Formats: sequence, structure tokens, C-alpha cells
Amino acid sequence: MRFLAGVLFVLCGVVIVRADTLSIQTSGLPSYQYGGYYVGPAKGTDNGQGPIDLWCDDFAHTTYVPTTYYANVSTVPSPTGARFTSDGDYAVDYEEIAWLMSQYYSMATKTNQSVGDLQFAIWLIFDPSVTGLQTSGALAWVTKAENANLSAYNYNTVRIFTPTNCSGSGCAPGNQEFMSGVPATPEPSSMALGASGALLTLYFLRRRKRSISLAMPNSTGRRADVGA
Repeated sequence: MRFLAGVLFVLCGVVIVRADTLSIQTSGLPSYQYGGYYVGPAKGTDNGQGPIDLWCDDFAHTTYVPTTYYANVSTVPSPTGARFTSDGDYAVDYEEIAWLMSQYYSMATKTNQSVGDLQFAIWLIFDPSVTGLQTSGALAWVTKAENANLSAYNYNTVRIFTPTNCSGSGCAPGNQEFMSGVPATPEPSSMALGASGALLTLYFLRRRKRSISLAMPNSTGRRADVGA
């Protein structure tokens, strides 16, 4: 991340925004470097609890490590107070970043370049014009995120940590915004169960509609003949 940079983090409720104390120490810097930047998840604490993975979605700012400061906490479904909500497609943008974050944990092999391309893709979501981030690997990840079935995921556990606009000790409005958590997707068995339930409901509705139609008189006063 844009480390000189550090990261922030917090745990939070699904809808209510709150301010938490985020802390990142030098030992929490990401394990990978690419293109002159630390890339991948950093480690931090939220109100002293952790460590937790922190992903930077904000290339335009810088966080210096070690650091401790306040951040508002929101979730991807309700990004109240998040930094990039002025973007017209911000809801989809945050979902794409959450999807990209999740891809890190399924990588069979992690290298500076592979993690760097993923991190660059995350930064490109809100800063698409930064040419230095436009590696072929990063652009490929952005395309995959744009084509992903984002509606299949649950984002309630993905949190956004935005520096508070305050003054005094612990405040850092110029620091980077970070995200944490992995979007959940239904298990195949659950999806199959849901699909079978939907088909069963459709079957009974169709049977019910058919039996009602057979009992309804037509315009001549005779029963309508409905085919099977």
C-alpha cells in the first residue's frame, strides 16, 4: 500500500457507523513489495484486538507506520461516511474491491508480482488514471472483477475504515482508507437446496393454478379444459 504507509482497521456493526482506534506497527507492514510499494494485506489492530488483515483501497493518500488513529467504520452494503461515495458507481466499486481481496486467499502461489498486480487492480478501482498501476496483470484483474457475478456474494462482513475528519491526537484525515473481510458466497449444497425449493414451490403453484382453472367456468358456463 502506499506505505511509507500503514493501514487502519476496525470491527463494526452492519449499518451503524462508529469511530474505532486503529493501530499499525512496523511489524505489520505487508510481506510483499512491487513497483516501489508495499502490496497485499497489512496487519493491524482494532481497538487493541487483532491482528487483522487490512487492505488499502486508496492510492491517493499515504499512511506512515507506526501509526495509531481514529477511523469511521462502515460496511460494503452501507458505506456511510466512506471516502469514495461521491463516485457514481461506488456501491459496485466497493463490491469489486471486496471480490478482489477475496482472490488473494485462494492464490495457489503468492509472489511480489502476483500480489502486486492484485493490489494495483484494487487501487485502480478508484484511481483508474494512474498509469503506473496499469500493469497487464492488474488490468486483467480489473476485467475479471467487472465480469464477476458480484450479486452472488454477501458483503455484510466486509468493513470499510475511513479516517475521521477531526483534529488533535489520534486523528488522521489524510491517511488512507482500508477494507477488511471476505465476502461470503452460498455453499453449493445451499444453492442446490434453494433451487430445489424454488422448483418445488413452482410445481405446487402450477398444480394449484391448474386445479383452480379446471374448476372455473368459462364464458359459456362450462368448465374450461386446461391441458396438462
